[in-house]
Amino acid sequence: NFPVAKFQTTSALVVSNAAEGTPNVKITGDFTLRGITRMITFPAVVAMKPDGSGLAAQAILDLDRTEFGSIYGSGRFFRRLGQHVVNDLFHLHLKIHADRERVS
Repeated sequence: NFPVAKFQTTSALVVSNAAEGTPNVKITGDFTLRGITRMITFPAVVAMKPDGSGLAAQAILDLDRTEFGSIYGSGRFFRRLGQHVVNDLFHLHLKIHADRERVS
């Protein structure tokens, strides 16, 4: 019923004094899953591509699926699930490559 998840960035703040290879940008935005939108904030590593053609970014997030209406098998909503309990957290690993727009 909900084939698309969406993230709309509202701000990206540079983390001062971040060591190389560690999260250097704090990204905030609206994440929509299953038709429910929540504001989320997460750290990301953002760097210029070696050839200068654009940016690469990477982030790892742990989100609670129950906040987006997915309660199937959740131990917080159902009792006596035994081995059928489903973890409420899901792990999302983002990798983004953005190229500079070429102007002719």
